[in-house]
Amino acid sequence: MIRFIVILFFIGIVPVVRAQTQELDSLLNRLRQKPADEERVRLYLEVANEYEQSDLQKTVLYADSGIQLAGKSKAFEKQLPPLYLRKGMALRKQSVNTEALKAFKSGLSLSVAQHDQLNEARFYSELASIAHTNGEIAKALDLDQKSLDIFVALKDTLGITETYNNIGVIHWHKENRSKAMVFYKKAVALNSSARHLITKARLLNNIGLIFKDIDQYDSALTYFNEALSYLDIKKNAFGYALVNNNIGISYREKGNYDLALKHFEIARRLQVQLNDQYGLTLVNDNIGRVLVAQRKFKEGLAYLKTAFEYSLKADNLEWQGHVSEHLADSYELMGDFKNAYLARKQADVYEDSLDTRSRHRELAEVEVKYQVKQQQAENDLLKAENELNLSTIRNKNLLVTGAIIFSVLIFTLLIFAYRALQIKKKTTAIIEEKNARLEALNQEKNNLMGIVAHDLKSPFNSIGGITNILPLAGPLNDEQKKFVSLINNVVESSRTLIQDLLDLSALENREIKIGREPVNVTDLMTGVYAKHTLQAQKKGITLEVSEEAKDAVIVSDHRHIERILDNLISNALKFSQPSTHVAIGSKLESGQVQFYVKDQGPGISAEDQKNLFKKFRKLSAQPTQGESSSGLGLSIVKALVEELGGNIAVESELGKGTTFTCTLPIK
Repeated sequence: MIRFIVILFFIGIVPVVRAQTQELDSLLNRLRQKPADEERVRLYLEVANEYEQSDLQKTVLYADSGIQLAGKSKAFEKQLPPLYLRKGMALRKQSVNTEALKAFKSGLSLSVAQHDQLNEARFYSELASIAHTNGEIAKALDLDQKSLDIFVALKDTLGITETYNNIGVIHWHKENRSKAMVFYKKAVALNSSARHLITKARLLNNIGLIFKDIDQYDSALTYFNEALSYLDIKKNAFGYALVNNNIGISYREKGNYDLALKHFEIARRLQVQLNDQYGLTLVNDNIGRVLVAQRKFKEGLAYLKTAFEYSLKADNLEWQGHVSEHLADSYELMGDFKNAYLARKQADVYEDSLDTRSRHRELAEVEVKYQVKQQQAENDLLKAENELNLSTIRNKNLLVTGAIIFSVLIFTLLIFAYRALQIKKKTTAIIEEKNARLEALNQEKNNLMGIVAHDLKSPFNSIGGITNILPLAGPLNDEQKKFVSLINNVVESSRTLIQDLLDLSALENREIKIGREPVNVTDLMTGVYAKHTLQAQKKGITLEVSEEAKDAVIVSDHRHIERILDNLISNALKFSQPSTHVAIGSKLESGQVQFYVKDQGPGISAEDQKNLFKKFRKLSAQPTQGESSSGLGLSIVKALVEELGGNIAVESELGKGTTFTCTLPIK
């Protein structure tokens, strides 16, 4: 359901935001006077607070300035958590969730180190908000519970109230309305103070949403209007806009289009002021749908197209799909079936993209379940071995006793020897059974991976086909061409992931073919160098090649060696900053050829190196320009190297780059 927009205001600890007033001018003047560092850090935080209502980008700018200054001295460290909190909240409101997540995690680490429990609880709440927005419901509930535990320990009534509200919203999003209402009522019971008007408004709005969901619009409007009465349009424009939007939706569903448009327009003006991409997507979509319902097609289509543009800026696939559906419905009402068809196909593309993300998560879950089963099987094996060891010890004791009184207990000794043999046979059978189960589990996992990856090919081929026929429907403008290019990039990235899954499945099932042919090392290195030169140039990285094994010839599989080097070089470029060097080369040593790839990237921690070649494992370090990474590349490299009879090693230290060395036999 389309609910994330209301979550941005109605979950999380959202402070009262101030309008840009004389107070802001006073703070800026004091900053221009270049006060001492301690005073400047405090002023940066206050200015960031002041700008939060009128200019979220400036909020981030001033919070960043404070963070940079406070980070220079341990004397200012206590100012860092509130600065990170302000920065993260401003980024979250602009839907820049990846950067917001980094800010919240940094602030949380500092709060824990400083034993600042209040800010620690606030960061847990904000992290829960992002997890909820990303659809990670279990994670969001866990983070909210951590936040709640701290607020209860601190006896912070407002914090407890708001966390109850957050948990209620999560249950509402899961369509468990009765459970959501339980938490809302707990929050209402605690929120008796007249000082906490914003929290009261949130609670009333959320109760109104439950009534709206069950089509009781008059009851919903009662709660929405009461919520609005507690909000100041100047001090809380964000919440004021969202409640007006909810009121507009209720009037639209009642068929009162004039009142719906009145409230939507109030929301739209405020969201323009706030530069809220999600809010502008929603309200323009709502206005467009009302105008289309009034048969004002030209005006309605203009608003729907504006909503689609904002959904692109917000990078929200779900909303891009919903607005495309509404455009298709509108074109059908107008009798424009060609544009209706194109809009419907466009909506299908977004739906397939969302399904693909869901399948990626499902694949990861399957892998985790398999690992749990595998661990259980290993535990069973260990238990069986322990039983065997204990049995052996008991039998040894019996043999010693039997030796002392051999003449008397010879018959008893034979009985125990027989029992020991039976136990050993039984234990051996248990071990063999567990080994067979492990093998079956592994085969089941590999088969599942191959089937799912193969089935994913079809929707992506369909998407690629659609983008190829789009120009046939008529000339595309520059923005449309850019959008088609974006879709093609996503399709190509997903096809690469699918091929990686299929290759990994083939390697694990011993289904991959290994060729035996003469491979000229110089030709090989020249080819891979040329292939990656453009990627290096785009990132401003110097790619160097060195050959001590010039014109050496090895008997191996050219295609697989090239795949190994491609993966290693691509990874080095992904994780390297501009103006750095990546060196590739080869050399002869003890009848073998060593290929190496050396970068000046962030390095790999000792902890990451333990999991480096495992499937679906991603490193702590991230690609420097947001490049995609499936977590499969290095596991495929290791499997290929071993199939070719070689070995791979890594040398790395944090901050000093990484060197991968692949050693292969000449024959």
